[in-house]
Amino acid sequence: MSWRDDRIIAESPAFPTFGADPGRILMHVFGSPEIIGRRAAEFLREKLKQEWTADNRDELARLVEEIGAGWPRAKLTEILSRLDASSGS
Repeated sequence: MSWRDDRIIAESPAFPTFGADPGRILMHVFGSPEIIGRRAAEFLREKLKQEWTADNRDELARLVEEIGAGWPRAKLTEILSRLDASSGS
């Protein structure tokens, strides 16, 4: 939606919303600058920077199970997969 000449104008989203990622809808339909809170975003940024090893693999696996869908989870799942592949798990 937007304002034009003191009127609210409803506009169709630029992509199909049925079955779309909720974060994409928040950002592109509702204009949300972020799809998660600042504190959660900072926490996940730190976890993405963390050095993951066989010693803290279980912590990473728990984290992947606890966080919602989205890019951070996909990236952490990728790290977990690489870690498992290198250890032969």
